[in-house]
Amino acid sequence: QNIASTIADPLQVQPEGKVEKWTYQLLAESKPLSRFVAMVVRDFRALFERFYAKSSVHTRHEIEWCLMMDNSGSLSPRNNQCAEALVVVLEVLRKLECRFAVARFGGLKSQKLLKKLDEPFSHARGEQILESFTYDEGTYPATALQAVCDT
Repeated sequence: QNIASTIADPLQVQPEGKVEKWTYQLLAESKPLSRFVAMVVRDFRALFERFYAKSSVHTRHEIEWCLMMDNSGSLSPRNNQCAEALVVVLEVLRKLECRFAVARFGGLKSQKLLKKLDEPFSHARGEQILESFTYDEGTYPATALQAVCDT
C-alpha cells in the first residue's frame, strides 16, 4: 500500500443527496470547494495588492497560465482528488478573470490541448476537460510541453 492511498480527502467533498457521478458544476458548487476557492481568490488578490503596493511598477500586468495536467496511470487511484484539485485551480483562475490554457499529457502521441488561451471558459467546458481524463497513459511531460508550444 502506498502513502498516497492512505491520505484522506482533505476537503472532505461529499455530494448533497444521491449523486451517481460528480460533474464539474457539482464539484465547483460544493460547499467545501466553493469555500476553498473563495479563500484562495481572496488571498491571491491580497498578495497581488501587496506586490503592486511595494513595486515601483504601477502598471498592472496580465498573467497568462498554461496548466499541464498529467493523465498517467499512476494517478488512477487518486482520480477524484485530481478532479477536485483541477476544479479548484480552474475556478480560481475563472474568478480572477485570468486567461488560461489547459493541456493534458500522458502517452508519447496523446498530448492534447483541452482549452486554448483565448477560448472562453464555462462549467460545460470544465466538464469536457474533466471527462477527457482516463488516467491510463504514460508520463511524457516534456513532449507535451513541446506540443503545447507548437500550437
